[in-house]
Amino acid sequence: MNVPVTVQGTVTDFDWSNPHPMMTIDVTLDDGTVEEWQIGGPALNRMEARGWGADTVKPGDTITGTGFQFLDGSKIIRLERVMLGDGRELLVYARE
Repeated sequence: MNVPVTVQGTVTDFDWSNPHPMMTIDVTLDDGTVEEWQIGGPALNRMEARGWGADTVKPGDTITGTGFQFLDGSKIIRLERVMLGDGRELLVYARE
């Protein structure tokens, strides 16, 4: 978990609930195959303090998420920052 991973894909689900809000995105690889990735944030109050809300992302949105992948190789990222389709960048754990 010391090398950041960046994935870009289409949001298929956004579960805005504790203990960790989770986004599911479909990432299309260079060969055309699609991988499903889970991107998780901290508790809701911490995300809200960073400008997030239940309607920040929705299915169909394209986002780019950067964070740290689980050590076991699962396609799960602890989100540090996200670039939304409208060009806004929102931080989660990352510092400015």
